[in-house]
Amino acid sequence: MKPAFFLGAALLQVSSTFAQWSAPSAAINWNGLGHIRVYAVDNSGQVREWQFDGSGWNGPSYIGATAMPGSGVTAVNDGAHLRVYYQDQNGRARERVYENGWTDGATLP
Repeated sequence: MKPAFFLGAALLQVSSTFAQWSAPSAAINWNGLGHIRVYAVDNSGQVREWQFDGSGWNGPSYIGATAMPGSGVTAVNDGAHLRVYYQDQNGRARERVYENGWTDGATLP
């Protein structure tokens, strides 16, 4: 397990980057913080992901979703898939699902 100060410093480094982003962010983790994902919407509406897998941060990576600029994003790890929810450019709530790659999930009513 990584010392708390290591993870704290890494999270501080990532959170200082969010000053450039226009929307609230979301984070999920598993294996006792061994894997962390942080999601945010950039100023052009692209949903981005940062990844921590025990040895350092990577990203931001585009997950193939374009949100309404200024809208929020939320995420959940259901144990089998990573699921990211966002508001699309038409105002609909949308889902992206990760299982060996990002795919479209549900469009919520």
